[in-house]
Amino acid sequence: MKRTVLAFLLVLLVSALAYAEPVTIEYWTGWGGEELEDIQKYVIDEFMKENPDIIVQTSTIFGSYDKLLTAIAAGTPPDVVSAVWETQIPGLAERGALMNLDEFAAKSELYDPDDFYPANYRQSLYKGSLYGIPATTNTSFIVYNKDLFREVGLDPENPPRTLDELVHAADLLTKRDENGKIVRLGYDAAGSGLWVWGHVFGGKFFDEENDVFTINSPENIKALTWMVDYVNRYGGMQVVQEFISGLGNYWSPQNPLFAGQVAMAGFGEWIVQFNERYGPIDYGIMAFPAPEGGVQNFTTVGGSMFCIPTGAKHPEAAWRFIEYITGPKGVEQMARTLTNMPPRRSVAEKLVHDLPVINFGLHALESPKAASGGPLTPIDQFFLDTLGQYVDQALYGQLSPEEALNQAQQMVQFEYEMAAF
Repeated sequence: MKRTVLAFLLVLLVSALAYAEPVTIEYWTGWGGEELEDIQKYVIDEFMKENPDIIVQTSTIFGSYDKLLTAIAAGTPPDVVSAVWETQIPGLAERGALMNLDEFAAKSELYDPDDFYPANYRQSLYKGSLYGIPATTNTSFIVYNKDLFREVGLDPENPPRTLDELVHAADLLTKRDENGKIVRLGYDAAGSGLWVWGHVFGGKFFDEENDVFTINSPENIKALTWMVDYVNRYGGMQVVQEFISGLGNYWSPQNPLFAGQVAMAGFGEWIVQFNERYGPIDYGIMAFPAPEGGVQNFTTVGGSMFCIPTGAKHPEAAWRFIEYITGPKGVEQMARTLTNMPPRRSVAEKLVHDLPVINFGLHALESPKAASGGPLTPIDQFFLDTLGQYVDQALYGQLSPEEALNQAQQMVQFEYEMAAF
């Protein structure tokens, strides 16, 4: 009897010791530098304090299919990855690179799909199943330098609201030297891309109901035509690109917006953080001006997704980390740390007064017109690469906008049909 009791106690002791040994999970992220230092201090370290049985080992990488797929094939994937954009979820899920999170989510007390904004929730799914969850999200808008507006006689409190007003402001704000060379650009329309301007003009790039790409829709052709006409006002894309190629590093005080080389620029909520680090400038924000019949207050919505790769060694511990960082407390910590939009309504409503820039994105996130950074299909990278190639040919005058988008449509649709997902 004594031996039995002793054996039982020994089993309990061994079990307790095994449980007390912390589990180390590998976390791959696309954040780095000061941002990652802040995330580590205010979010990850807080998680480990509340969960002493889990150690999070963080590595910075750039999100790519190849790096993650190579690690999975080698049997050495991380336990958690957030270096995955929302547009990459379908491709990675289709290739079997990500774990289906449905079972974890069904048992979770922190995961609430109804608390996420519609656009963010849609981006989490592939074929109806959950493969990733956002802890932050971004919206897009135009940031403008109020001092430069004042310099040319524009009202900084009344930014452009129509395309004509945008072009007029850009003309006034653009400066050239004595040789006619651009030294300050009012606005880089091409830099915002056809993905943005196509939607602003009322276009779509993928028809989910009919499962077909719509790259060459009349609205998208009109948008690209406007972009071509716009760059031609300043001497053509070659001239504009020559100016852009000489601009400073985006992630530095030489960022062209802060260096006064660009007066209006496409941006997101990180303008607050950038202004603290690289400014300050007196700035304002405005929606992308829309043409008549276009989409007012359009925004892109997206960001990093927290996922568990297939073959992760510690999926349960990985889920606990994801559950925390995408839960109400983690999302609030991330929003305050990065000044990003929180993807959860309950947190956004709580922070709206603390972070005024969030006001701008709240209504946009509720809008069914909000779009991801690309189509949510498994060929998103092929689509983006092909679209960029043909848009460039139109901007440089090698093809008409209609020819360019017709050819892009043909190539992308063929690739999609051949893939047969």
